[in-house]
Amino acid sequence: MGLAKNQSRFQETVLPQKKQHHPEQVIHSLADHWIVKENVQIGYINENFLLISSYGVYAIFPQEVRGHLNMTPRGFTVEGQHQTPVVQTIQESVKNFEKRLGIKVQPIVLYKELWESETHNLPLGPARQEWDSGDIKILSWEGLQPYLMSRVRWYLNWPDLMKICKRLREMQY
Repeated sequence: MGLAKNQSRFQETVLPQKKQHHPEQVIHSLADHWIVKENVQIGYINENFLLISSYGVYAIFPQEVRGHLNMTPRGFTVEGQHQTPVVQTIQESVKNFEKRLGIKVQPIVLYKELWESETHNLPLGPARQEWDSGDIKILSWEGLQPYLMSRVRWYLNWPDLMKICKRLREMQY
């Protein structure tokens, strides 16, 4: 009896670990009005997700790197690794893909975990989960769903969505 009592007390004091969502979990848990396409050939890149909804077209490019993010005027690094080649490849690929698809595509580079180095002793608010590098959004896995859920302005109507899906099918053959 004493062991069970002590065991339950121990379980109460164990701190819950931060739950990390994989991009697939977040993407496949989106509302039904989001159309999800996986591994669409965008330039030389085919390990991605293409999300299509009334809110626009988003190309998600998951990355395996995680760590400290440092923004500079010339680009950014993650854990000391320059991301300029990744960004340039994505920008060129998306630009050509937009021409073929006939619509603006928002590229999102998605990292497992990102944090900025603290420059102040006092935190000013919640940890940042969204950055910009030119026309590319930089997000952490946990920042993807809040970013997508914050899209509230409709850009496309139903016939436009169907035309985009038709163009995608034609492009893949």
